[in-house]
Amino acid sequence: MAPKILILEDNKMMQSFLKTYLNQRFQVKVLDNPKKAIKALQTGEWPDLILLDLDLPVMHGWEFLDYMQQDSHLKQIPTIVLSGRKKSSDRIISLQKGASDYLTKPFNPEELMLRIQNAISTYRRSTEFVSFN
Repeated sequence: MAPKILILEDNKMMQSFLKTYLNQRFQVKVLDNPKKAIKALQTGEWPDLILLDLDLPVMHGWEFLDYMQQDSHLKQIPTIVLSGRKKSSDRIISLQKGASDYLTKPFNPEELMLRIQNAISTYRRSTEFVSFN
């Protein structure tokens, strides 16, 4: 089964591009705000990876990362921040809040694909190891 990716992005053009590009290899779900994502996660609908924009309506991406860190299972899901924010301080804060990676827009789609594949591979290996014990 193809890995599942949850994309949190409010820009319609970016949503469309990411969904079209990533659907080649993944099951993709796109939501436009973190509150909807939290509801989905609370039902046990867990992705293998989350792509997260920071500047979202209703809840900032950092608040979403804080929410993820409060749950021992959710904080294990790799989260790649995909943001137009280019400051080093934004990258540092995102990583401190639990993001596994940070990529700035505009980005190279091939680089994004490789980062996603690497993160999912690492996540799956770690969950297999944990569940094996």
